[in-house]
Amino acid sequence: RSRSPEPLPISPACWDTLWTIVSPAFGAGRQGYAQQMMDLAGRLDPRINARMAAAALEFPGVAEATAGGIPEPFDVEWLSQFPPASLAYALSQEILRPGSSAADPYWTAAIPYLRHMPAPLNHINVTVIQAMPLWALVAGYTTRALDRVALGGFLMGQVGHHYSALASAMTLTSASFRRPENLEVVLDSLFKGWAHGRDAPPLIAVDWAPLWALRVDQARAALKINAFDSPYAHARPSPGWAPRVV
Repeated sequence: RSRSPEPLPISPACWDTLWTIVSPAFGAGRQGYAQQMMDLAGRLDPRINARMAAAALEFPGVAEATAGGIPEPFDVEWLSQFPPASLAYALSQEILRPGSSAADPYWTAAIPYLRHMPAPLNHINVTVIQAMPLWALVAGYTTRALDRVALGGFLMGQVGHHYSALASAMTLTSASFRRPENLEVVLDSLFKGWAHGRDAPPLIAVDWAPLWALRVDQARAALKINAFDSPYAHARPSPGWAPRVV
């Protein structure tokens, strides 16, 4: 839908944080990047929340899925009792994998604060943190850097995830200054992920209970979702530039 809202002011502190993210200090770690991104989001004009909420509600399945309570974290011990070839067991292993958003101390500590965001942003943010390993499994995204960029595009296409929008904006800004040799692959990853998210059924609305015992490929077939066609399959042998992602 076409909109022409009045532009919101951008503070000098917001610009300072943006450039700190685009040109990070040497040796800055993953957690520091996540904190900087959250700081950037916090420095936006607070009136943007209502606009982001209204935009998210226009995505298929979001209004219905976020009308109920915010979901609880997955029970890893319970999931691990399923057969090794099942979606449930695969998810338990993904959650326990180092770097998983569902088990990351920074993100789990942020969840209580995200619960107080205006609806449906509270529901979307908590769901994405907790369900990202599951959605990545079912949608076919790996943990490699460019696939993580693509996953950000997927989340934007699925639920209008504003954190992914900010992270993608930082990726594009960094790429515009770095001009890496693999720029086409970086852009292809992001745009393919967004198109994949728009084409796929809304995962936020899925009842996962009947799917836990299925294999991952069977769950995909049941959901009518194709695995992501990663540009990695067509990339040059050189790894090129790996954007910093969360």
